Amino acid sequence: MAADGRSGAVTVHGSVFYGTCGSVDYASAIFEASPSATAAESVAFQDHGAYPEFFERAGQSPWRVVGSAPGPPGVMDCATFKDLPSRLRVIWGDCVVTPSTTTTTLAPWCVTLMADAFIQAQSVVVTANGTATVKGLALEVQCAPGTPDDFQFYERTKGESPETLHLVAGAKVTGVNLSGGSTPLKLSALAHYLTQDTDGNLFQVVGPLDAATELLGRFHP
Repeated sequence: MAADGRSGAVTVHGSVFYGTCGSVDYASAIFEASPSATAAESVAFQDHGAYPEFFERAGQSPWRVVGSAPGPPGVMDCATFKDLPSRLRVIWGDCVVTPSTTTTTLAPWCVTLMADAFIQAQSVVVTANGTATVKGLALEVQCAPGTPDDFQFYERTKGESPETLHLVAGAKVTGVNLSGGSTPLKLSALAHYLTQDTDGNLFQVVGPLDAATELLGRFHP
């Protein structure tokens, strides 16, 4: 657990600075999702991860968060640590973290996503026998731990023709709601969902493209 109370966190190598002046301890660090973090914990870092945080404690009292650098993510800036004594700022080199001292580790769950197929659905045609044809852009996942967006969806090939995906009869379809949860959809409701979704119409494809058995709506980070 991170010093600021977040679970599934580890410090970025080379980003931790610590020192004492008088009876007060000072520290700063950058946190990222650990390799064992859950998907939910890793997604949380997209909104609150990768930004340097500053800590203080007096005597043996618990550490408390006293601020964070405004960015860019992953870049230290001790100038925003107003309570940090100037002597420590000099010793710490203004909290500069050089690329050679940082490491990134891809979370296993993200590595798994990189091997899966995704589509940004643009249209759907449902046949009388219950099958369907979905067209859209083929996407792939790229992982970038320690950034505001730990993973992103990218168009597999820029400017390519739409991907054609065939769903078998009885294929399961789920969308995503505003809270990030899943919403079961009837195949007949998919076309309407595509016109209403404000999160990119992103789906994970289960099964081969010519006989997919499931479309899982994915939240766009």
